[in-house]
Amino acid sequence: MSPKLTQNGSSLQLIIPKNVCQVSGLRAGDNLNIASDGDVISLTKPGFKFSPLEECEKKIFTIGYEGRTPEKFIMKLKNNGVHQIIDVRERPISRKKGFSKSALMQCLKEEGIEYIHMPLLGSPSDIRHEYKDGGSEILFFERYRAYASSIPDEIELLDQYASDAPSALMCFEQSHVHCHRKVLAEMLAKKGYKVMNL
Repeated sequence: MSPKLTQNGSSLQLIIPKNVCQVSGLRAGDNLNIASDGDVISLTKPGFKFSPLEECEKKIFTIGYEGRTPEKFIMKLKNNGVHQIIDVRERPISRKKGFSKSALMQCLKEEGIEYIHMPLLGSPSDIRHEYKDGGSEILFFERYRAYASSIPDEIELLDQYASDAPSALMCFEQSHVHCHRKVLAEMLAKKGYKVMNL
């Protein structure tokens, strides 16, 4: 579905699908200029131009804070147009200053980035501890995939959050290759998301 302009009494109503808003970075309350060129309606705002005839794709970012300061972490998000962090740590605490839940939420809020914590998507402690005690990484991911598949309602909720605004799945590991968030990203990829690792 593409954006469409309809008449509602004496008013014109512009209907923009949620996936278009997600990809383009449009948010409620944005001021837009509307211009018409033949059969094409163009919307413009600072730093943004969109033609409704273009095909849009859903995106999901993933990011880890290992090796990053809060300032560099937030800069990375802003430079990539992320409006929402989805924290997929089971326990959102950190020895690294600025990355425990309350402190991180406050920093993100000051930069206009929403924070959502989904603890059930974290790696369960028994799976995590077995891996940290010398277990196989392959087995770790197998067990986490099985766990994630057993909570379809949470995966559906994750999909809903990710479709509301440009979002990034967040955990500790700098590389998604060694983090359970890659499994969640793979599950969203099957729902049509393009995965981008920051």
